[in-house]
Amino acid sequence: MRITNSMMIDNVLKDLNSGLLRLNKYQSQLASNRKMVKLSDSPVGVQASLTARAQIRQIKQYQKNITTARKWNQQAETSIMDMQETIKTIYENLIDAGGVKNPGDKDNIATLTKQLKQHLVDLCNSSTSSKYIFGGHNTTTQPFQYDENGVLRYNGIDLSDPAVVNGTFTSTATKDTNPNLTDPSLIKDFKWERASVYPVSEYTISLSGNPPGANYIRFTPPAGSNAQQVDIKIPDIKEGANEIDMREHGLGIITFNAEKTVLSGQPAIDKLGAELSKMDPPYGYKSGVYDSGTGKITYQSEIRYDVDPITGAKTPVPIHPTPLEVTVDDLIHNADGTTGAATISERNTYVDYSQIYVGTGRGMEKFDFGGELPTAEQLAQDIAASFTDIESTLYKVVTRPVSDQVTTTGSGTDTVSYTGATASFDWTGPITKQGKFYIEADMDRTVNPSVPTGGVTIRDERGIKVTNFDMDPAGDTLDLTSFGLGTLTYTAGGGATAGEMAQDLEKMRFITSATSEELSQHIRYEVGFEQKIDATFNGVQVVGLGSQNMFSILDDLIFDLERGAGADVLTKQISKLQGMESRLLTNVVELGSRTVRLDVLDNRYSLDFINAEQVRTDIEDIDPAYTIMQMKFMEAIYKQALAAGAQIIQPTLMDFLR
Repeated sequence: MRITNSMMIDNVLKDLNSGLLRLNKYQSQLASNRKMVKLSDSPVGVQASLTARAQIRQIKQYQKNITTARKWNQQAETSIMDMQETIKTIYENLIDAGGVKNPGDKDNIATLTKQLKQHLVDLCNSSTSSKYIFGGHNTTTQPFQYDENGVLRYNGIDLSDPAVVNGTFTSTATKDTNPNLTDPSLIKDFKWERASVYPVSEYTISLSGNPPGANYIRFTPPAGSNAQQVDIKIPDIKEGANEIDMREHGLGIITFNAEKTVLSGQPAIDKLGAELSKMDPPYGYKSGVYDSGTGKITYQSEIRYDVDPITGAKTPVPIHPTPLEVTVDDLIHNADGTTGAATISERNTYVDYSQIYVGTGRGMEKFDFGGELPTAEQLAQDIAASFTDIESTLYKVVTRPVSDQVTTTGSGTDTVSYTGATASFDWTGPITKQGKFYIEADMDRTVNPSVPTGGVTIRDERGIKVTNFDMDPAGDTLDLTSFGLGTLTYTAGGGATAGEMAQDLEKMRFITSATSEELSQHIRYEVGFEQKIDATFNGVQVVGLGSQNMFSILDDLIFDLERGAGADVLTKQISKLQGMESRLLTNVVELGSRTVRLDVLDNRYSLDFINAEQVRTDIEDIDPAYTIMQMKFMEAIYKQALAAGAQIIQPTLMDFLR
């Protein structure tokens, strides 16, 4: 084989270029500190590098989420701890008010409690980074606000449940029992207020037939309710202010003023005559006898006995020769003591006793009839006849159905409606089961999995079946109340199969109650693969519902203090305050456990970051000592190649010049 000068020169230049490329590779690695400068350097290594970098970015994001969640947790813990201290102050003031305090002192404590209540409202509106932490999904506007009527609402809902007592008080029993009354309304200023029966929808009101006596009112919850029947004893009625405190059962407090019966005319004269006849008779007379026909009191004379000093025989002799007759109408005078046309009444009657007790010095005196108060039995009959039920307003709000696909809202707030392609669906509450329940159209699992069978399964958030049913192409009404899911009514549009209707219903996605939807509105952060943690609580978890609502309890306490309630009434509020503290303490414990979990995750991710960074470094970064050694080695080879090439090229060039 003939070797030409041109071939030798080409080989030298090719070898020099290869050596220069190897030298440039190590120079580039040293300059960038990376093993792979171009994708072509190591496609497999690039893939591994991208995976390692993605893992590092994920860990960094988790660490950022943990930092943010910890900040929310810390702010929530600070606010709740402050709430605990505020309630502790209210508790101490309540203990003080239960001692020997006059109404003025209690009124001052009520004023202080109002200010502390407002402080609690401010704490419930705590924020971090301009985000409200106790508002659930609502982080941009204050969750706790007063409406135009002064009612404190959470995201528009009155959590204190001002229950409605249906009916108007009328004193029918008193009228029937006292037919002679000219003023039958002996119960004045009747008020039934401060009731909060949630979580019961309502209590029906009736006379109780179980305890002895007829002075019990029975409150009966709906069938199937977990609530217990309550029998309230109506206490004996006293003249003036009365109250029936049923707040420990959430049934409110009844207050009223009671008056005694007021008689006038002949009934009053008859009563006055009967009362006067019972008084001590004048000297020398027997007890009087009143005759309603004549309107007179007759006093028969006492008998004395004359004794014959010789025989000792006793002869009866009347002390007074004739009986004493007094006309009752003649004894009555005006209120100012003047004689003349007088009006007799139980509250404004003066009697001239000088006509009865002659010569004793007794004159005109005011006569107190005493009157009669309505009995507890009569009041119980009045209440049972006047009121039908006591109804929770909050129950209707929190149990109304909520769904993902709602085109219209039915009557009131108890129905959600969805008009699909094949049918119209109306889901009516109440939804009493807690949680979110997902609607699935059943598919044919044996022949064709894409074909619906016409069945529908409802599952909870864990995927456990709650119930299932088959769709009817003609439409149907399904009673799901036994599962706590209300009632589903649907009307077919015509021509649709049961399977198509099932798929249409599935588009509603889920059914839940308003309270479950509200309770599910948490600020959550993803802190791991398929791991989320709540950063705080929503307002319902903090302040409670119904009669256990924090602000409802404080309103009751202020109400009692302002009316100067006694220690026995104020003592009942102590247990409620303790319940508030217990709920807040539970929240603090929950926040503490979340913080511990966040700390554990943060420590783990710190180690994971080190490991992931080591993996990335092993894939991407060079070993400087090794790379420098290789570069020097390649540099030496390149220089030697240059020297050898120069010896080859030199003679061939001279040959060319010749």
